[in-house]
Amino acid sequence: MPNQSRHQPQSREGHGLLGFVFGLAAGAAAVFLSRPENRQQAAGRIKDAKETLEDTVDKFQQDPEKTTAEVKAKIEQRLGDAAQKAAARTKKKAGGGGNKTGRRSANSGRTARVAGTAKARKFTKTDAKT
Repeated sequence: MPNQSRHQPQSREGHGLLGFVFGLAAGAAAVFLSRPENRQQAAGRIKDAKETLEDTVDKFQQDPEKTTAEVKAKIEQRLGDAAQKAAARTKKKAGGGGNKTGRRSANSGRTARVAGTAKARKFTKTDAKT
């Protein structure tokens, strides 16, 4: 008779985490949709997405190659826009300005504006001479 103590049921590790993530998402959705204005906003976005999808399907049935190219171009454009925004945010966060606390000083924005104005004046003066 085989040793029963060595035989263990299949490990269920990871299932608890997956359930937790799904529960967390469902809870967040429930909290968001508990307000009437959020439900209306979500319904409007779903309606818009449904109409867009139906239009795309109709176009695809008429001319699959052209529609595929258009959708691909839109996706590439949105990915490029998202990459530019992410790069701008990264530069903004990385540029701390020398303030060790991470906060801007009271005059940092004003100083930059004044310096920019002075450069603009100097530029126009030199342009006027030539």
